[in-house]
Order: sequence, then structure tokens, then C-alpha cells
Amino acid sequence: MRTLKLPLIVELTETGDYWGYSMNLPGLHILGKTKAEVINLAPGIAHTLLQTRLDKKLELPPAFANFDGSQLVVNRS
Repeated sequence: MRTLKLPLIVELTETGDYWGYSMNLPGLHILGKTKAEVINLAPGIAHTLLQTRLDKKLELPPAFANFDGSQLVVNRS
């Protein structure tokens, strides 16, 4: 199975939660109690976001222009 790498930024919020987002995937925002939770949730949420854009025939972000729904999205290490 082909994979797409997702660069993820995770920051600590003022409330003590963690917020994750990717500059390469607008609309991807994840809030979790721990950094690990955000990192673990990110690939699945990113895949769902990309699949929804594909299903609605919306433009995909350049970093994911080759997404066709069959790829696995993984965090970039």
C-alpha cells in the first residue's frame, strides 16, 4: 500500500491540551489531551478530510494532489 506523509505540528495550548495541524493540509485541526493522542488521531482524520474533498470533487492541496483514496496517510517522522 502506498503512503502519503503528513507533516504535523503539535503545540501545547494555554488550557493544557494539545493542538495539532498541518500547513500542508488546510482544515486539519486536532485537539487532544496529550501529544500522543493528537499524533495518533492525525492520520485517520487527515485521510477522512482528503477523502471527503475527493468525494465532493473539491481541489486537493498540492502536497496531496495524487491522493486517490487508496493511500495510507502517515505522520512524517
